[in-house]
Amino acid sequence: MDHAQNVFESPGTSTTYTNAPTVGWTRQLTPLVTLSLQAGLQFSTDGSVGAYANASLSYEYKVADRLVRASVAYVHSEGFVVGQAGPTTTDTFSSSIAFSPSRSLLVSVGTTTSRFSAGTSSSSTSAASSATSSISSTTTYGATANASYQIFSWLTARTSYSFSYQEQSAGNIPHNVVLVGLDISYPFRFDRRSLSRQGLQPFSRVRSVVRRSRMRRSASL
Repeated sequence: MDHAQNVFESPGTSTTYTNAPTVGWTRQLTPLVTLSLQAGLQFSTDGSVGAYANASLSYEYKVADRLVRASVAYVHSEGFVVGQAGPTTTDTFSSSIAFSPSRSLLVSVGTTTSRFSAGTSSSSTSAASSATSSISSTTTYGATANASYQIFSWLTARTSYSFSYQEQSAGNIPHNVVLVGLDISYPFRFDRRSLSRQGLQPFSRVRSVVRRSRMRRSASL
């Protein structure tokens, strides 16, 4: 089981919260193929209830003794559109390929296609006024490229590039993002259970050793 929460904030409109408790299932179909499914209901603070679904299929294989992982995924949920207020129903298809040309270098590329749908209402004719509803849709196409290189065991350099192209009636919007960063990490292990089994709290052993050393000094004096 899992839980997904989103917050949608737009100028001039009230903030919308969505919560989606989900149930998932993962199965390794073959030693190289894995299927994952996740579904549930998505509840919004505006009173609406929608469906949430997430499905992915991954496949691993080797090329010149290098492991390559390919995956495809589909997600149906609530999303947002750049330049439009409020959440919209979103259907996203994505694919990616990740591989390691060398032991320290990891490269991945991917594509996404998203369709956003939102209901709108309009009225009017000169003779009579009548309310009609329609569905406005926006389509976004995207491509990504990522690379990471492990410089040391505790230092990794990362860079990524993403491009998206949003088609809509109000005008198309291209978007480019380039990111460069460093990840610093240092693993350590702290076993609290071993101390609790001995009746000690963290740092109590250090205090007891210091106390004993002081007693020995006073006795020698």
